[in-house]
Amino acid sequence: MNFFITMRDQVRTFLGTYETIVERVWNGLVTLLSLLIMNQQFGYAPVLKSTWIVLAISVLCSFVPMNAIALALTLCLMIHLAYLSLQVALVTGIMLVLSYILCRTYQAKQMYHLVGIPLFYQIHAPFILPMEAALLGNSAEITVVICGSVLSFFLRQVRDAASAITDGSMTVLDLIQGNVFANQIFYVYMFAMVTMFLVISQIRIHAIRYAWILSVVYGVLVEFVIMIAGYLLFGNKDRIPTLIVSNLIVLAVGIVTNYLFQDLDYSRIEKLQFEDDDYNYYVTAIPKIQLTEKTLEVKRITDEEASEEQRKKRRHRMEQ
Repeated sequence: MNFFITMRDQVRTFLGTYETIVERVWNGLVTLLSLLIMNQQFGYAPVLKSTWIVLAISVLCSFVPMNAIALALTLCLMIHLAYLSLQVALVTGIMLVLSYILCRTYQAKQMYHLVGIPLFYQIHAPFILPMEAALLGNSAEITVVICGSVLSFFLRQVRDAASAITDGSMTVLDLIQGNVFANQIFYVYMFAMVTMFLVISQIRIHAIRYAWILSVVYGVLVEFVIMIAGYLLFGNKDRIPTLIVSNLIVLAVGIVTNYLFQDLDYSRIEKLQFEDDDYNYYVTAIPKIQLTEKTLEVKRITDEEASEEQRKKRRHRMEQ
């Protein structure tokens, strides 16, 4: 047990010492991953698919906050969509502007999810971001989750109908009416995203032990039941294996998030609640654990001290 506590302390010390470097590396990796997904799923603009362009944008974004990264990714996405169709780019731009206004009105802070959820939805892993928003944000982040979910479903339909949009056999309005609002899975997906966010955000604020872990487990379970019921009800059974893998990934990410933001901070004050037959107990637990660093004592011995030490040893042997 002491080994794991020591390891946690070393990781926490490392993150605290190199916080700026870790943050920049993280921002760069998030940007790089997002651009790779974007180029794979919406790679309509050849200029943005260049490896050097991707690396340059990732490096530049490593020095800016996450909201600025969201803006840069949004601009790249708009360029890709403009290469596909100006009509699609215009409608997507209007949706993004309205989403931004709504999110800022309710003071949501995690603006990356506006573009992050649409990107992760293309690789069948959209539920990671509402879980992160619920764990690390407040109730206002539900606006980002809702807007990002609508955009993600719309852009997925755009990608699937790209050839029909290009040859003019389908307009964006036809796509919205027929493939989005008339699609039952759209409403199942929206309900699952919102419900997952609400379940996680409500459970993790309770003063109970392992609140974050329990919130992730119950949130993923509720989302999984809703989505699998929708797939079975509306004849999308082929998506169930992908859904299972996606939820396992969400659980793993939730455990890692709990470790980084809860377990590493083991010096925090915890509030616990339990009961017996007669009383309800509300306990504030303040940890006393302190880890002492190993120190090495170096003793310098001069030539005179060494000679004196040898004479003392000789006298001691003669006296014996």
